[in-house]
Amino acid sequence: VIAISSPREALELAATSEKFQILLTDLQLGDRMSGLDLAHELCIQRPGLVVAITTGYLAPEDAKRITPGWVILEKPVTSDKLVSAISALARQNRAAQASA
Repeated sequence: VIAISSPREALELAATSEKFQILLTDLQLGDRMSGLDLAHELCIQRPGLVVAITTGYLAPEDAKRITPGWVILEKPVTSDKLVSAISALARQNRAAQASA
């Protein structure tokens, strides 16, 4: 797990690190880039990237921008729910790598 403080830092890390396999982000980042924008940008850099987005509210226009296979976690996110989602995403990531 690598904690990132900004979307720019996440984009830079994804461009230089092979360890970047799963993205867990909030929908609202407050840095002129939403979690959806970040996820779309990272998926361009890393096709097949596994994505989970947390949110307290998903507006209809945002829901239309979600790529199939992404996981949306509604807040509040319990630790059990988070562990379950990340485990499922890790399995999805391993399956995608095995078929590539």
